[in-house]
Order: sequence, then structure tokens, then C-alpha cells
Amino acid sequence: MKNNLIILVRHLPTKLNKNGIYMGSKLDEDIDVSDKRLATFNKIISSMCQSLELCNTNTTIVTSPLKRCLQTAEYIKKELNTEEELKTMLEFSETDMGEFSGKKMEQLISEYRELVHLWAVEPLAMQFPNGESYVQVQKRVEDGLEELKTQSTSKAIILCTHVDIIKIILCEVLGMSFNDRRNFDISNGSVSYIHKHPQADRWLVGGINIDL
Repeated sequence: MKNNLIILVRHLPTKLNKNGIYMGSKLDEDIDVSDKRLATFNKIISSMCQSLELCNTNTTIVTSPLKRCLQTAEYIKKELNTEEELKTMLEFSETDMGEFSGKKMEQLISEYRELVHLWAVEPLAMQFPNGESYVQVQKRVEDGLEELKTQSTSKAIILCTHVDIIKIILCEVLGMSFNDRRNFDISNGSVSYIHKHPQADRWLVGGINIDL
């Protein structure tokens, strides 16, 4: 049985998120998610699973290998009361932001003004200094998504990942360019989902940035 539903969860906020510091994939150790929104987050997960009739169904939790996603995925696992092991996939790790990692926007503008402008208006044309390009990120995310769609035997997948990764997936399903990513917001701890059309061989966006 191939899956027909992928739930996209952005990890819960960290102290660096709240302070406006860009983490990327390089900053990971000693960065814990906050549990201040945990009760609300658990309600979102529980409500989503009930509305999509996922209770007691064959559901796999997939996560980025970064700590903030692993911690969030553990909360999801506990809320769903499942003993199934988490599946980590490097394809869904956060963008390697290179020299942008650990800095706030004002510092980035001071050091990389032209590149920051390109990042805002045409991200697919830029590469982070000593980091990844969004073309590279998009390719690995598409490879990971194809693996989930074609090789997973679960009815549904909950994917705990990062803002850029979720936007890449949503843009692909919507037929949008990732250059238009600024047209929608994906907040920490929010839930979006895509599902397969019951008759046609194509995927649809069912909801974006669901919150309570």
C-alpha cells in the first residue's frame, strides 16, 4: 500500500528562532526547542490526525536529522502514542547557510547586502557563501519526496522538517517557483499537508500553516 498523505510539520521554535538568528544546518548542538507552545502543538497534531482519520492507522514519522526536528518528532511520537522508530532522512535537513549561519539580518545586510537582496527576490539564483545553493537543496528535497511517495508502505507520513524544505515541497505541488516562497508563511510548530488525488495521479495541497 502506497501512502496518499504527507503531513508537513515545522519544528517547534528555538531560542535562536525567537532572537532572529539564522541557523541553517550548521548550528545544531545545544539548540533545544521550547516547550512553551507544546500544549497547543499537541492539540494541533491530535486534531489533525483525528480530522484525517489517522488514529490507529499505518503512519510513519520521518524527520530531519537536526536536533530541533528530532525533539519535535519525539513530541509527535508521544502524542500519537506510537512505539514505531523515527526515520531520519538527510534529504530533509535544513539548508546549509554557510557564512550566514549564526547571524541576524542586520549583520547579513552589512556584510552581504547584494546577496541578501538576491536571497529575497530570486533565491534560486543564489548560493550561500561556503554553503548550499537553493538549486542543490531543491534537488535533494525532490529526491527525498519521490522516495517517500514511491517506496513508503505507510498510509500516511508525518514529516518533521524546516521552513525552506516545507516551502520547496508546497511550491512543487502548487506548480509555483520557489522564488515565490515569500508569498506564504510557515510558522514554527505549524502543520501543512499534501495528499494524493483519489482518482487522478497527482498530489494536492490540503492545508497550509494550520494553527489553533
